[in-house]
Amino acid sequence: MESNETDMIQEDCLRNFTAWPLYGPDMSPWRNDAIEPTLSLLDQSGLDLNPKAIVHNLEQQMQRPPSRSTVNRALKMLLEGGLVEKVDGGPFYRITDEGSAVIRAQQDPSKYDFYTE
Repeated sequence: MESNETDMIQEDCLRNFTAWPLYGPDMSPWRNDAIEPTLSLLDQSGLDLNPKAIVHNLEQQMQRPPSRSTVNRALKMLLEGGLVEKVDGGPFYRITDEGSAVIRAQQDPSKYDFYTE
């Protein structure tokens, strides 16, 4: 499957994505503003996404989307925290069960050092 075709499929799957289910864009207690919307996107879409697709979809859904570098830093923190994982060591990320539990408020996010409250 070509990159453009993959991007189109991801775009179709994400049309109904709604960012910020927990706190809202100006209230997030995460140390990086891209953590919560990235987790939400991965959780709601159910897709494996690369950073470019994450940024693209956040730009479509948010009034003030995070930059690519902010998303990359967020992905690094989420990966280290076990909330996302790389797919086959490649550029795609997927949310873990632990990440889904955090974003669905079934698990206390305060145990992560990148959560400030």
